[in-house]
Amino acid sequence: RGALPVSRYRGVMGGRGYFTRVVLVGVSVAMNICLQNISFLFVTVALYVMVGATVPIFQLSWALSPCFRLERPSRGLISAILCVAIGLFFIGAGSTEVNPIGFGILLCSVTMAGMNGVIVQAQLQRGGPQLPSDARSGAPAKLNPIVFTWEIAPWAALTALIFTLAFDLEGMLASPFLASTEAFLPVILGLTGSGTL
Repeated sequence: RGALPVSRYRGVMGGRGYFTRVVLVGVSVAMNICLQNISFLFVTVALYVMVGATVPIFQLSWALSPCFRLERPSRGLISAILCVAIGLFFIGAGSTEVNPIGFGILLCSVTMAGMNGVIVQAQLQRGGPQLPSDARSGAPAKLNPIVFTWEIAPWAALTALIFTLAFDLEGMLASPFLASTEAFLPVILGLTGSGTL
């Protein structure tokens, strides 16, 4: 109810609104995934899981920030953030194999994941000045979650492709997998087909 179809959504936002509310979200979602994958080159799975568990802390912190104001500060909310942070600190205190580069990449990824969650929540709940009001209720129209995913997917895929080519092009070209069309073509067609569905 009150959700805009794809064709109307692009038209009513304008170029700047579409860029800030759709393109940047798609790019940041892809960067989050790519940074997580890159961090595996430097950190252990145990450290990855422990740092990844801090996403709720970053989501709540972003939601409380003046940029979004999705949550009102309260003692209970701040206490919950502190309890989770202290618990994760004690869990991770015994980890001795910490690569500073990998940890930094992973921390950027987790921070971005928290921010993405808050941005998507704000987009889906608030509507916004660029979106026309729902004619029946007069409330700002909200974007359908499936439509929003449809809109950000091409930008996320393009960003992931750029990251992949930047970080792994040499390894891909040296792969024996690319030397044989018989092995390469069916897999690419299968991945493309399943990704299209």
